[in-house]
Amino acid sequence: KNMQSAVLLDELSKSFNTAFSPVNKTAPVNQAFSTFIGNEYQLFKKPLGYMASFSYARDFSANRQSRIGNYSQPSGGSKQLESEYTANVNEATDEIAWGAIGNIAYDIADNSRLSMNFMYNRSLESRAVYQDGYRQYYQTYMETRILSNIERTLSSYQLKGEHSFASLINSKLDWRVSVSNNVQYQPNFSTFDNEYEDVQQNGNTVRLYNMPKGDNNALPSRYYRDLSEDLTSALFNYEIPLDKIIDSHLKFKTGFLYNGTSRVFSERRYVYQQDLENLVYNGNPDQYMKETTGISEANSQKYFNYFGNYLQDRTQASGSYDGSEKIMAGYGMIDWFVVKDLRIVTGVRYETTNMNTISKDSARPQGLIDEQDVLPSINLVYQLTSEMNFRLAFGKTLARPTLREIAPYDSYLPIEHRTYIGNGGLQRTLINNYDMRWEWFPESGEIMSVGGFYKSFKNPIELVIVNANNNVQPQNVKTAFLYGAEFEFR
Repeated sequence: KNMQSAVLLDELSKSFNTAFSPVNKTAPVNQAFSTFIGNEYQLFKKPLGYMASFSYARDFSANRQSRIGNYSQPSGGSKQLESEYTANVNEATDEIAWGAIGNIAYDIADNSRLSMNFMYNRSLESRAVYQDGYRQYYQTYMETRILSNIERTLSSYQLKGEHSFASLINSKLDWRVSVSNNVQYQPNFSTFDNEYEDVQQNGNTVRLYNMPKGDNNALPSRYYRDLSEDLTSALFNYEIPLDKIIDSHLKFKTGFLYNGTSRVFSERRYVYQQDLENLVYNGNPDQYMKETTGISEANSQKYFNYFGNYLQDRTQASGSYDGSEKIMAGYGMIDWFVVKDLRIVTGVRYETTNMNTISKDSARPQGLIDEQDVLPSINLVYQLTSEMNFRLAFGKTLARPTLREIAPYDSYLPIEHRTYIGNGGLQRTLINNYDMRWEWFPESGEIMSVGGFYKSFKNPIELVIVNANNNVQPQNVKTAFLYGAEFEFR
């Protein structure tokens, strides 16, 4: 009704490129270039070395007529899976990547070295997808078109040192500190869905198109996603040989680790909402959007404006989150030849985990893990002959959910036609690992080995279908196990 507002909405709706459909092109050949420089000098009579490299690559790839499918187990205990969505997919990517690496190292003393590393990588991935499938829930055939560009940037700085101390029974210290930043920007990630039906008319097969009804996720959409992540890491290891003290080959090693991560993820979504009911889609997305977006002059009146399709902000607070992760660990271990043919490597690691994620939707509970774990391990190696060993090992480890998994947020997956729902209630997975291995080294560089392993999991994480819309969520299940055999011949 307000002409000024109508004109502004018309301008905003038409301000985006109307291209929604992939086009066929002949790709040029893949390309890759790199250059390297390095040298060593004497500085204050100590060696100073450096190296630097630069690389560039462009890679084209295509995947034609692959097939995807989502299946669920029906209620009632049936073991027969039911199809939720199946589709044939044509996909192509064009990825450009370039990067630089630099390293400088200096022996500040005969038994001490300092080095500094720098790495910078930047890439752009352009992706086009066309898929033709059937959605069981809506009982309809559907075409999906996706155009996507993802820009990624990674920069990292690392300082490390290696030192040995002859006056302290030849003990050794190595350490490393690093900071890095990871940025991912996905501008104008566009999706276009349409339904169709093949019918017989006058003995000919005619395809009739229409735009989806009843599924807001299937509206023509443009997503803007940003991720920024800062990482800080520190590691220290100290090794003390005790051979001279107990007259046996024995080493003690201890260390400390800190990893800290801070992440900010945001998503904005704009859709094209249909105003008029009589819009006709003929199978060409670009033509349809060009002809129907904005004020419809034919249907508008003097004091009332009708739109074909108009831009609408459908951004949800639940699509964005902040997250942090702090991991601290300390360990002690020994490496001991108890007798000539029996070696024991055993130790214990104490580890703390603090993960916290907060949705921009204040109504959603935060994701939180605050745990302390003691993780023992033991490895026995018995030398059967000078060429043959037998190994037994046990170790307790853990696996944490990713920040994306534990974040209380939703993300629509247009290829799968379902929504990914994060789970703020996830817990870490505890794992018991058992290994056995026989190995034989008949000649230098040759090996024959046979081994077996068994792993038991407490609270493993599985991706679970949670509702009739085929939406998925990572969830902890009670237990799981994995076992197998390994053979190696070289």
